[in-house]
Amino acid sequence: SDQGLHIVASKPDSALVSITNTHPTGSSYGITVRNRSNNVNSRAGYFDASGGVAVLAVNQPESDAVAAVHAINLTETARGRGLFAYVQSDLDSSYAVLGNATGNGLGFGVMGRTISERTGSAGVFGYNSSTAAEYPIGVKGVVENGLTSSRVGGGTGVFGEITGGGGSGVTGTSISDEWAHGVVGNSARGFGVRGEVVPLHATADETVAGVYG
Repeated sequence: SDQGLHIVASKPDSALVSITNTHPTGSSYGITVRNRSNNVNSRAGYFDASGGVAVLAVNQPESDAVAAVHAINLTETARGRGLFAYVQSDLDSSYAVLGNATGNGLGFGVMGRTISERTGSAGVFGYNSSTAAEYPIGVKGVVENGLTSSRVGGGTGVFGEITGGGGSGVTGTSISDEWAHGVVGNSARGFGVRGEVVPLHATADETVAGVYG
């Protein structure tokens, strides 16, 4: 196909194209690529790699709330996605999105947040549309090494917390016409489902329960 600009080089360990904005306080972009096509299959940028990383973003910020990659989707008439990742693999442990948090601080591999006022909105949403899997899972949490010296503590595969108002840290709902369960707990050794009441958070006229069905 015809190309407006075509750059080819064969020089190892060096950048093919280097663009630098040296202004210390400037808010402009180092490079701007615009796509005015209405075709949903068109792309403003296309990166292809065979064996290496197609796109590498490195950020060394001096302030909070600065991201190495910032994706914005502004639409009021369509279902937008700030970032879309797609993987096609027949091997186990394949990820469309992989988040890795290192360091000793309270970090999260993946964090989702919503400020929508619509009921049912969620910070993180997992959806499994498979019709062939025997045990499909929408959201899965795995802990490799829980605290074995504690019978009541230990690790948590999935943790839900509510910090204000009424509600539930974790809620399971089944609307299926088939034999289905809102919440199921299985344990090889211990509790399938365990509930604990914190007396300091309850008054004398309140009815409290560790587990309520």
